[in-house]
Amino acid sequence: MATLRTYPKGVVLPSPAPMLSSAYAATRKSAPSGGGDAPSDPMNTAAYYADIRDCLPRRAALVKTLPPGRMGRMMAYRDDGDRLRCLAAWVLLARLLGRDGRLPESRISLSPYGKPALDHGPCFNLSHSGDFVLLAVCESDVGADLERWEAEDHDAMARAGFHADELGRAGGDVSPKAFYARWTAKESFLKMEGVGLGRNPAAIILRMHGDGALVEGRPDARIRVYDDLEGYTAAVCACAPLPDRLVRVDLG
Repeated sequence: MATLRTYPKGVVLPSPAPMLSSAYAATRKSAPSGGGDAPSDPMNTAAYYADIRDCLPRRAALVKTLPPGRMGRMMAYRDDGDRLRCLAAWVLLARLLGRDGRLPESRISLSPYGKPALDHGPCFNLSHSGDFVLLAVCESDVGADLERWEAEDHDAMARAGFHADELGRAGGDVSPKAFYARWTAKESFLKMEGVGLGRNPAAIILRMHGDGALVEGRPDARIRVYDDLEGYTAAVCACAPLPDRLVRVDLG
């Protein structure tokens, strides 16, 4: 099972490496190396999460840091929870990959399928659900998905989104844990590929193993599933070593 580590607010950060924000560079340098958790290696993947409720005490001040486009996107949401998730996602991204908590929109471009990319790298991918935001960062393409367990018809969703071979191997297990592990793993792979749900997830065959998954026909793709946030499942996919744990970032 993955473990969580807190990245404290107010930490004094070293000078950034070229193209890396000071916060991102610091988390790469300070995390222990060894085993599958070696974020000090620039070719490895790092994964961060934040609680959107961290933003509440300083919400007004954080909103003022948003660039115009992000502000417009946030205000387009009618639901306040959606607005808060939109704000928290940008704050997390800017905190880790920007300068002094700010990130110019001009540094971000979108693929034809809407996947964002940062000029001069690194690659990143965001996901948010419920009270949390997830950010994965890598020097190569990366995908991330986070899902809160909902009271849904998982059996029907599995039949629509899983390959027949997967359903057979699962032996009818559509418990929330089993369902969301496979679902987030698929979405993280699709997001790494940059197509999202523009490609039928049922066409992808996963072989789940422990806390990870393999993609049939793509031996280079690595997927790890994280279930340490109670009631949530997260997954990260990259063609690079993946972290054993998520790093918590305090947005307060």
